[in-house]
Amino acid sequence: MDNVKGFYTSFVSTDAKVRGLEFHIERMLENAKIYGVKLNEAQLIEGLIQVPKSGQCFVRINYLLSNDSIEVLQRQVPPSVNKPLKVELKEHCRPTPERKWFDDQPKKSATEQLYCKDGRVLEGATWALVAVVNGEFVAPKANVLPSTTIAMFNAYSTNEKITQRDVTLKDLFNSQELVSANSTHGFRPIIVVDGVDFNSGSFFEKLLVGWNSIPTSALS
Repeated sequence: MDNVKGFYTSFVSTDAKVRGLEFHIERMLENAKIYGVKLNEAQLIEGLIQVPKSGQCFVRINYLLSNDSIEVLQRQVPPSVNKPLKVELKEHCRPTPERKWFDDQPKKSATEQLYCKDGRVLEGATWALVAVVNGEFVAPKANVLPSTTIAMFNAYSTNEKITQRDVTLKDLFNSQELVSANSTHGFRPIIVVDGVDFNSGSFFEKLLVGWNSIPTSALS
């Protein structure tokens, strides 16, 4: 952990409004506690003043441990943000999955990977997994980064909920549908895992309904 540079959260801003902003602020404050940093909501909101008032952009808030400062980065939303995913399984578990931190290590693989360990499915490099098992939405719970997207969905969706529990490789390959979740794209269908095809249909559409019901908050 000596090479940790800081911690962060990221989201999409549309006309300076963010879906589930309070969940991202809470993530930053929780990480601040882990690293013994004094950080409050007002500091984070102040740092977001520079986000454009119109249009859509990807925003990342970094807290830099080297000089105890907040850095706000912006870029265009990737054109591939809504494309279905094709992923490969990789035997891997992040060393501190509960923390959203960054360091000097190489970034994620060019191929989308879904991490697994000892027969249990975990998460992608930048997204959480949601599987439809026996008609129920389930997401891995242990050894994963707590997902702001799943937390938002469960807080505001009135018709569907995502249960967090162990998800085995057997569960994965018996799933009716598979979906990735993060705050850049919301929910995105996974259509191939290790060469095995999966359908995308009514369950994915239910997740989109819940995602679109999450209220937005103005950044200023």
